[in-house]
Amino acid sequence: MLTRLALIVLLILLTPYVIAEEKTCSQWGESNRVDEYRIDKLFIKAYVSRGNCACTTPNQATLIVSGIISMDSSYAISKIIQGLNLCPLPSDPGPGDRLRVTLDSPGGEIIHGLYLGELLRNYGALTIVPNGKTCASSCALAFLGGSHRHFEYGAKLALHAPYTVGEDGKITCHSSGKVADGLKQYLLEMLGPDYAEIVFDRMMSYCSRQEAWTITGTKAAHLYGIVSEPGWW
Repeated sequence: MLTRLALIVLLILLTPYVIAEEKTCSQWGESNRVDEYRIDKLFIKAYVSRGNCACTTPNQATLIVSGIISMDSSYAISKIIQGLNLCPLPSDPGPGDRLRVTLDSPGGEIIHGLYLGELLRNYGALTIVPNGKTCASSCALAFLGGSHRHFEYGAKLALHAPYTVGEDGKITCHSSGKVADGLKQYLLEMLGPDYAEIVFDRMMSYCSRQEAWTITGTKAAHLYGIVSEPGWW
């Protein structure tokens, strides 16, 4: 058994190694920061609020995403989030405890809207459509991936049937088949059985490049399970 003197000596000898170990933490000593990314027609701004190394005070990040969702957007946002070194989710997370993502986009590649939505769900993100902005098409699908979802005042969400554009400029909508089946399954996972079918049916009723099923405001969105409980924000 160590004597009191021997224990004190041992602690003194180990102190430099303990301090060195603490300094290897990627969050140790970092202050808040802002990063900006311009990728093709997509613009991303990341705000990071640093917690401490042991995550007893968690860090929090906000991503502001605007522009066109393209074939590399889900990859880029995944890499950005990985670089934030976020703390693990708490056992009982609240809205946006770790990651908030605001979305303002006319849409883009549908498959990457789905990938982005799955990514945001895995991180337990709070998704937000900002004041007076519109999140349409693939952006709307990404928004639905949020574990918690919120509209600011005057925000809009627009959904339509997935389509491809032919060489003659005419569109072909995919209201059935593998694309539609995959989309229906995605909505079921994100919205649950109470809302997935009605949202799917309404968006599939719009086969157009100019028009879409549009929801404006928190109260209307809450009727379809698109946003979390109104008034919690």
